[in-house]
Amino acid sequence: MGRPPEGTQPAISREDIGKRNEVEGKFGTLKTRYSWDRVMAHLPETGKAVIAVAAFAMNLARMARLLLRLFKIRYFNLGFIRLTVA
Repeated sequence: MGRPPEGTQPAISREDIGKRNEVEGKFGTLKTRYSWDRVMAHLPETGKAVIAVAAFAMNLARMARLLLRLFKIRYFNLGFIRLTVA
C-alpha cells in the first residue's frame, strides 16, 4: 500500500510526456467537438464502432481543411502576404 519505493518505476522521458500530451489533447477534442462524451452504446462492439466513426470524421474534417487551404492558395492567391521593400 502507499507509494512505491524509489527506483521501482522507470523514469518517464520528456519525449514520452510530449507524445502523451498530444494524444490526450486529441481525445479532448474528440470529446468536445465530435461528442465522444455522449457515446451511449450498450455493446462493446457498438461503442468501438461509434468511436471509430468519430475518429474517421475528425480525420476527414482535417483533410477537408487542408484541401481547402491548398485550393485557396493555388487558385485565389490568398496564401502568404508578400511584402516588398521599395
